[in-house]
Amino acid sequence: MENRRDEVIVILAGYNDRMKEFMKSNEGLKSRIPHWIDFPDYSAEELTDIFRQMSAERGFTVTEDAVKQAHFIFEKVRCTDNFGNGRYVRNLLDRAAQNQAARLLPAGGDASGIRRGRLFRIETEDICMLEDGLRKERPSGTAQKELDDLIGLMDVKKVIHKAIANYKRNKLCMDRGILRDKATLHMVFSGNPGTAKTTVARLFAEILKEEKVLPTGNFVEVGRVDLVGDHVGMTAPLVKKRFREAQGGVLFIDEAYALCDGYRSGYGDEAINTLVQEMENHREDVIVIFAGYPEPMKEFLDRNPGMSSRIAFQVSFDDYSADELCEITKLLAKKKQLRLTDRAMDMLRENYRKIVKSKDFGNGRYVRKTLEEAEMNLAERIMELEEDRLTSKLLTTIDACDIPEAVPQKETGKHKIGFLRFHRLPFW
Repeated sequence: MENRRDEVIVILAGYNDRMKEFMKSNEGLKSRIPHWIDFPDYSAEELTDIFRQMSAERGFTVTEDAVKQAHFIFEKVRCTDNFGNGRYVRNLLDRAAQNQAARLLPAGGDASGIRRGRLFRIETEDICMLEDGLRKERPSGTAQKELDDLIGLMDVKKVIHKAIANYKRNKLCMDRGILRDKATLHMVFSGNPGTAKTTVARLFAEILKEEKVLPTGNFVEVGRVDLVGDHVGMTAPLVKKRFREAQGGVLFIDEAYALCDGYRSGYGDEAINTLVQEMENHREDVIVIFAGYPEPMKEFLDRNPGMSSRIAFQVSFDDYSADELCEITKLLAKKKQLRLTDRAMDMLRENYRKIVKSKDFGNGRYVRKTLEEAEMNLAERIMELEEDRLTSKLLTTIDACDIPEAVPQKETGKHKIGFLRFHRLPFW
């Protein structure tokens, strides 16, 4: 490159991250490259224009409904890993042409009766999504049903339904030429441990995808360690990386108040400032949900003046009542194929009535811990019997004597869970 600098131009091409590593591989390389040209991914609108142009070049006409279907697909897939951009458009058009041919001319059919207008026209039914890079989707409506079936959380469900309805209304207005700003859906989920904040956020992301509010429904869960660097210049790139990962979906920041350092202008504040900036930059393709305990979350929102103005909804997750904890217990036991006697349920209900009066008792997590301990007590009790006496009913029935004693959590003023931390169940 140095010896022939006057007669040869070298262009190095490749993926962004790998090219940056490549440039570091030789000290003299970077100094000989005066220009770095970044080729961003195409937007859904640009991909649609490419689709129209490719179709015209091949002699096809495309109905407007087919173009809208292609645009929807481009919105959905452009956020997936290693998206092929123009290549994806070409492959999608190839598939559409194949589908159109199969539709017009079944095996052994005669093409002579097909009019030229139909012969070169791509219609909606010919457009289908390619499976490259896409995860397998659950049947439509599954997430909405799971949300509606969650025990309690009536106020939470109302807010979620209202947010989705408002967004859909705005979209219908814009489709009909009525001016509307694209509403942001950034949220704060505040509540004590085990109140289903993470589960609701995960289902919310899937519902937004089904409702075509978000293209991918990606759900990226992060904490302080994922956003705050350990040296100068590392934090902002970390935050931006998480937004790229969540593009087209939801970025869920658990225990968001942990970003607040005990002093100003630290790495945590840098993360918060970058979050505010990226929330604005990605308001149309990423929804940020901050989650944590109620009081610390208020302090977190006050940390940056621009944060509160970017939060569209503050959703409060109340503690479960004793009756709701009983319902959760029954649901958990059913999933584990366990049976609870009436005496066991009476004892549990009494325990729950005592425990709900304590602070940070764990809610759904407390139920899981209690049931797991009851299972161990059952095992210890029946394993003393002869094996031939161990019927299926005996192996799976929890009685009152298996229920552990309720131990209320002492109030320490600290926001900690009063019991051992367990993996989350699918519904909290």
